[in-house]
Amino acid sequence: MDRKLTRETDSRPQNAYGIHCFMDVVAKEAEEYALDHTTPMSALLEEVEHFTLTKAAYPSMLTGRVEGRFLQTVVQLSAARRIVDIGTFTGYSALAMAEVMPDDGELLTVEKNEDHARIAQAFFDRSPGGAKIILRRARHSKS
Repeated sequence: MDRKLTRETDSRPQNAYGIHCFMDVVAKEAEEYALDHTTPMSALLEEVEHFTLTKAAYPSMLTGRVEGRFLQTVVQLSAARRIVDIGTFTGYSALAMAEVMPDDGELLTVEKNEDHARIAQAFFDRSPGGAKIILRRARHSKS
């Protein structure tokens, strides 16, 4: 799935999504190869990805399949039972890690944007791994 939406494929005004990519860190060919050779994620994570790419502002903030599988591998190899995830966005990374955590695992995720937190919680509520996720809404102080 192409992560970058263009004006040709989207009816929103040019800047509706904001910045799509801050910088290209990996060669496009290497990124495509990794994506083509990474096992697909669960149906719910595929839905989160599709939702984020088509309906969320700033879709480039999405943790995608390659990064999601990497996080799952780290969680599995480390046998992590407690994880802190800062910046929930639409919930992709938290759900990916929660899927492979042990049943007694706990993942704390923090999000300051109320809309993002609401969207993520809706996905968490639909996932068996969602019971392991505690979503906190960060409060920002006005200085």
